[in-house]
Order: sequence, then C-alpha cells, then structure tokens
Amino acid sequence: MLKLLEEPPRNTFIILCSQNPDLLLTTVVSRCQVIRLRDKPQRNIPKKILNSQFLILDSIVKSGVGERLKMADEIAKNREEAIRFCQAQLMIWREKIFKAQSAKTIHLILKTLNMLEANVNSKLALENLLLHYPFGRSGIVPGRTNR
Repeated sequence: MLKLLEEPPRNTFIILCSQNPDLLLTTVVSRCQVIRLRDKPQRNIPKKILNSQFLILDSIVKSGVGERLKMADEIAKNREEAIRFCQAQLMIWREKIFKAQSAKTIHLILKTLNMLEANVNSKLALENLLLHYPFGRSGIVPGRTNR
C-alpha cells in the first residue's frame, strides 16, 4: 500500500475513505492529501432541487470564460449566497459520477468554501472555482443528451 501511495501509476487517483481517520496508520496518512468532507452526502435529495442544481452545473460547463466570470460576479455579490452556491455544487459533484474529474472538483469546491469562510474576496474565489470546472458540452443534466 505504501509503495502504491508513494509511486502511483500515471493519471491515477487513489481515493482512500475512512469514517474514522484515527484508525489509519500514520505512515499511510502522511502519504495522502487529506480532504475532509463536511457532512455526509444528503440522501433522498428532492428531485426538483437536484434537477435545478444539475441545470446550473450544466450551464457552467457549457459556458465560455467570459460567461463564467459574469456568473461568478453575480453570485459573489453576497458572501452567504456564494457559500450556499458552493455547498449546492458540492452536493451535485458528490451525487454525479465524474470519475477522476469529480475528486479534483470536490477538492476545489471545499477549498473555495474554506476561502469564503476565511473572508477572502468572494468574486476572485468563485472566478477561480468556475474557471476550473470542465469545459464543453457536458450531458450532465439527467435525461438530456448532447446536441
């Protein structure tokens, strides 16, 4: 396990999950990047909320840089709204299986939440987040297909 963590194969994400990290060997933890998820992912998310959040994510992914910066500017006008946005996006990225992209984006959303709670510039934090989302036609929204 240590060898695998020290020298992972190229383009590989290894995700080690633990409900109690104190039970993991310190030698294992020292070779990992720890990402603490705040809450357990909500089960039975109302379909209406889930679909509206998928639509938001879908529009971000299909947007260009300029549109993303405008979105970030709108959301950043209110710090509490920015935090709620990040929490909702975190819920969606946890729900949606994006393979390797999901772990990277979840980490970025958590980092953005920490920055917002530390009172950094909301607009800059959200611009950074949205510019790191994937680009292109996503097919993210359930029941919708790429055109």
